[in-house]
Amino acid sequence: MKIELKGIEKFNRELDKVKSEITRDIERTTSASLLRIQSDAKRKAAVDTGRLRAAIHHRQEGTSGEVAVYAHVSYAPYIEFGTGNMVSVPDELQEIADEFRGRGVRQVNLPARPFLYPALVKERPKYIRNLKSVLGKSRTV
Repeated sequence: MKIELKGIEKFNRELDKVKSEITRDIERTTSASLLRIQSDAKRKAAVDTGRLRAAIHHRQEGTSGEVAVYAHVSYAPYIEFGTGNMVSVPDELQEIADEFRGRGVRQVNLPARPFLYPALVKERPKYIRNLKSVLGKSRTV
């Protein structure tokens, strides 16, 4: 018995094309969400000198898939989570916030003034909807 598949090379080329289109669309969707989170975080950030707002950036590593919106100043976590007995940390950020927990040298009570987390929470449902839309697109092979 012999089975011969004709056109398998063409099928594989078309399949690769569809995979790269999906990857490109996911990267574009992610990039748009990162920009919205960054922009919203800048609007929400406490303003004194403007240094915190200027330090809010995003990055998207295409090869690793890692993405981040971050504030590149040492005091950003203390603004985001507060200090002393006025700390307020959402459950899903406990591990991150623990890195910045004080050592009890002095007591400074500053209220939390979150800017990154609210921007993420606001964008997350839209990002998920957009990803579902990208993945649900009809593509022909």
